[in-house]
Amino acid sequence: MLTVSVVTRPLPDSVRVELLLTGPSVPERLSADPVFFELHGASPDLVLLDGMVQAIVHFAMTRREPVHVSGRVSQRALRNLRDYQTFWHLMRPERYSVVDITADEIVSDWWEGRRPESAVAAYSGGVDSTFTLIRHHHKLAGIGSFPLDAVMLVQGFDVRLNDAAGFDRLRARLQPVISELGLPLYIVRTNIKEIDIQDWGESFAALLACCLNLTSHRHSIALLSSDGFDESYIMPWGGNGISVPLLTSGRMRLVFDAPEVGRTEKIALLSGSRTARRALRVCWEGADAGANCGCCEKCVRTYVNFRAVGVADPECFDTPLSDDALDTVEIKNAREESFMREVARAMMGKAELSDLASKIEHQLARYDALRGNPRISRLVVEIPSDRSAAVSTDEPAGYGLLTKTTAILKSLRLR
Repeated sequence: MLTVSVVTRPLPDSVRVELLLTGPSVPERLSADPVFFELHGASPDLVLLDGMVQAIVHFAMTRREPVHVSGRVSQRALRNLRDYQTFWHLMRPERYSVVDITADEIVSDWWEGRRPESAVAAYSGGVDSTFTLIRHHHKLAGIGSFPLDAVMLVQGFDVRLNDAAGFDRLRARLQPVISELGLPLYIVRTNIKEIDIQDWGESFAALLACCLNLTSHRHSIALLSSDGFDESYIMPWGGNGISVPLLTSGRMRLVFDAPEVGRTEKIALLSGSRTARRALRVCWEGADAGANCGCCEKCVRTYVNFRAVGVADPECFDTPLSDDALDTVEIKNAREESFMREVARAMMGKAELSDLASKIEHQLARYDALRGNPRISRLVVEIPSDRSAAVSTDEPAGYGLLTKTTAILKSLRLR
């Protein structure tokens, strides 16, 4: 059995929450270097340990060991985590098993409806999270808009813990957007990714949910941005519209925001804000955590997104890019392919973009030729563990995922 407990330690400018994980399968290094979360901007109120369980649920599923929480958890979190595990077991039965989770005390959700809606959004500076901030601040989602009252930056995910200077540059880059929207900022520092006990691509949403839950005494809703156009989903992937809402805890609802909105459509909205255009930080391959390298596939793809909506020189790049930048990168996997197909569709019928569209079509044709599969549409159902390749089905596009998703939906009590 795995046992979860927490210890809080005040620091000069934050509060440190240590997640103590014990059991026969726990790596020895966690005894000397436990999982921690440091919250800046508020003091956490750990009346419930729902978020701490979310932080290690993927580890527990891989170890196939039951979990006991030394403390209090909510009934809602336990029920949702059961369904969350069911989803991942159905998607990856060779990796995950559904495990029992118990606690010293299980409480009902007595705060239901007793406090006004208040939302906090995870913010990284990328296209998706910036879109979420602007969308909800200006109530552009209609009845689907939530009152956005704060944002959260995490150090230890996109920016390594030991890169304090890089994180400071990133924060300075994003601060104009935060200030313009008038939002308070929380910062969480954590080593949960770097200790590497869970697959990042499959567990990152649960780890973000844990961080956001540190503020659940202040906010009843957490906004987690969809990280791509719904046609680009590679399953299994941590950011998806089925499992993410199941990370709703006893006092914080997790909302998977805007999965129906394509990346180019998001860029179209952001292009109307010079502050947002300047602040965008999309690069994950460059050496500087506070800048966009302008050379990697994601930087070039973002430039192409801007070109598709009529912006020729987006300010997020220190050195202006040109259409020739597309010749210097290549599509490496099915996720990048699907994003390129999405922007190619956005360019259809725009004569002024015909040369750039031809470059994209050339890239897509080369990718198909290398894969030995000339079909325009394919469904990717799995990412191999080395992330170096993706596997396509032989069924018509959408058939495999529709079949599997239908089975999953039937097995879950979505709430």
